[in-house]
Amino acid sequence: MFDNRFLKLLVKVLSVAFIVALFACDSENSEQITLDKTPGVDNLSSGEAHQYLEVLSQKITSSNSSDGLLKSAHSGRLFKQETFNKLMKFEKLSGSEVLPDVPEQIMVDGKPHRIHFESFNCNQLGKLSKPLEGDGPILGVYVDPASYFDGVSDHVDYPVQILSFENGEYVTTTETWSHPYAADNDLIDDKLNSAIDAMKAGLTYPVFALTIEEISDESDDRDQLGKSTAMGYLAFRAVWLKTERDGSTDEEFEVWWGPESGYLYNAKKFDGGKYNEPATGQSVRYPDVDHKNHWYNAQDNVDPYVTIGLVALDNTTAMAVAPWEDDQSAGKIARFNWITDPTGNRFVSKLYTDIFNAGSNAVDDDKYLRTDFDEAAVLDEDDPYAESPLYNLTYTNVVALTGNRAYSFDTDFATNHPLGDIRWIFRLK
Repeated sequence: MFDNRFLKLLVKVLSVAFIVALFACDSENSEQITLDKTPGVDNLSSGEAHQYLEVLSQKITSSNSSDGLLKSAHSGRLFKQETFNKLMKFEKLSGSEVLPDVPEQIMVDGKPHRIHFESFNCNQLGKLSKPLEGDGPILGVYVDPASYFDGVSDHVDYPVQILSFENGEYVTTTETWSHPYAADNDLIDDKLNSAIDAMKAGLTYPVFALTIEEISDESDDRDQLGKSTAMGYLAFRAVWLKTERDGSTDEEFEVWWGPESGYLYNAKKFDGGKYNEPATGQSVRYPDVDHKNHWYNAQDNVDPYVTIGLVALDNTTAMAVAPWEDDQSAGKIARFNWITDPTGNRFVSKLYTDIFNAGSNAVDDDKYLRTDFDEAAVLDEDDPYAESPLYNLTYTNVVALTGNRAYSFDTDFATNHPLGDIRWIFRLK
């Protein structure tokens, strides 16, 4: 028989592993959101998927869960060290890695999705492996704030479930947090980044976000334009984000490309998945781009000199490449108002004021690009990553930028000034 002091100490020294047991807790005495369907078995609507995440956030932080935690600890069901290390390295976990009853994938609107568990403030994670110092919050969990955006306000309010230890008891409370937000991130981005940075700096306990993301088709290869006549390929080598567009959750970095005078209609999601490389047809791994101030290289950071042949180049059609921040489903754009052309095609037209010109090796401040999408707009599917695309990408121009394949070109070395939001490194393949 353990005395209460030992039990409390055991609770305090557990790492993130306690979340596993929290999910299995008995929460019948607390008011819970309910869901009629069974995730992993039934097909959920977007609204039901959001509701399911709210259920999970409540179960994780249930104040009735200490018994379940202790039973789990006694049975030895703890996280593997490498799982905790993933969080410490700014990597997101699948929901099933954190919560044992969460299915590997769920169907949302007929498409497979995964639930992700992301650390909001990794600098506080270490506290989960140390004894708590007195009373106070242990952790917080929230659902992607974009899910609560009303589409018209200049801010978003969202609930955060907080699990605390107060006067010898576990207590669950719900707080409402708020930060700047808007349908057009160009109007709000600086305020959003400042608010998120201040929020992270002010928190003294770890907080986690629950998000849901469509599973990319790892065999997808949509870049058909010019493959048979390509003279070479714009080859991705590395990217460095100077700012984050979705600081409350991990970036879901996506690159779109196409003819600059037409529509950008190809998309590749930089999420650590494998795709067929257009240049060779071989399966290559794309990096998982999540945070600013960090280099992300081809082949998932294994070799900084490996490249991925991305965009087919010739001297007939000048190409453009634009970054997007994907919230939920790959290849959907909905945060900007769309335009319908005479043929019924819908597209987003955006004026870029910070765009790299491959013909002049300089950054221009006045260029429209049009990005195509062919699905009904659903609020908050994609955010525009405001600036730092590239255009005027022809074979001849990229040959000049790379010394005829002798070296890479780096957008930070543009002749006038670097791009403000992103640093790109490309080669010619």
